[in-house]
Amino acid sequence: RRAVLPQQTHSTQLRLATAADAGKGLVRSRDYQHVDGLITATQQLPLMTQYADCTPLLFYAPDRHIAATAHAGWRGTAAGMARHTAESLAALGCDLKRLHAVIGPAAGPCCYQVDAATAAHFRALADEAGPVVVPDAAAAGKFLLDLWRANRCQLLAAGLLPQHVAISGLCTICH
Repeated sequence: RRAVLPQQTHSTQLRLATAADAGKGLVRSRDYQHVDGLITATQQLPLMTQYADCTPLLFYAPDRHIAATAHAGWRGTAAGMARHTAESLAALGCDLKRLHAVIGPAAGPCCYQVDAATAAHFRALADEAGPVVVPDAAAAGKFLLDLWRANRCQLLAAGLLPQHVAISGLCTICH
């Protein structure tokens, strides 16, 4: 009765959830659509998002006691969901240098194979480990995409400190 569930559609839309949203999407109908992330400063208001192989992004701002959860599949990641969520938290007064983020279990770079059109969205994205998308040596014309690192790159570019970004490292395809 207290939790809030969005209607996820691989967008970058966020909703600021309040006590008035308790139960929406679960025991009450929603008055919103196309929401892939929730932010709240309301204590004891569970935020629920669903993932399958998409990337869970979880946030906590200790300076403002604000929490957020966001759904980022390849489309959301390519559209900047991680960066957008961090910037939305900053707009609410959260200090990005104090913000903590967790990148949860998702399709991992070991298994997440994409086509050339999808890979093209990530070609320019790289970190200290190299590009986040690489050719799949086992399949001609296919690529392996690291959504974990792609989202981490966005979070660091938004201003989060590396030590405040954790990656679970659990591949939902392998496990």
